[in-house]
Amino acid sequence: MSKISYRKNKRGQFFAVYLVVMTIAMCFLAIMIYTNQQKNIQSSVVSPLVVLRLEDKKQILEMREEVILRISAKEALNKGGAWGTSGFLEQVKKDFINSTLNSNSSRDFIFSDLYFQGQKMEIGKLTEQDKENFLNGIYEFSFENSDLKMKRKVFGKFLMLKANERSKINFASDLRWEFEEKTYTIKQGELI
Repeated sequence: MSKISYRKNKRGQFFAVYLVVMTIAMCFLAIMIYTNQQKNIQSSVVSPLVVLRLEDKKQILEMREEVILRISAKEALNKGGAWGTSGFLEQVKKDFINSTLNSNSSRDFIFSDLYFQGQKMEIGKLTEQDKENFLNGIYEFSFENSDLKMKRKVFGKFLMLKANERSKINFASDLRWEFEEKTYTIKQGELI
């Protein structure tokens, strides 16, 4: 019978233990370097709060649009307008546009950071007449099956999101937020 040499097997056992210890040491070293670098990096994250506020303001605008439309239609009826006529429709449109322009919150929301038909609008260059023309273009009024319909075309906002702490490294993000087309309907006799 031949003798088994344990000396060769002990070398293999040592090498396995050596690999395990070396792997644990390298993992520990990588973790230490990572935590040290994280302490030294001055970075700040862009907050999504602007987007949430924008969505809230859009919902408020939509509620306001519906209320202003109903008030404008009721005023046109009270002024003696006949439901379904072009004169009635023009009066509703005129009252709606004037009410929207006179409402500070609606006007400010629509015209701040405005993005329309693929380009950013420079609001500082728009006169009151330009704003009225824009609103006339964005809102369409019509009668369909004796129902008053107001349709708002697509428009959007163009914003640059920046981090709150400007002293730290941050990467600004461009945001284009489009508001979908929306249609409001008032049925004949609904306002009486």
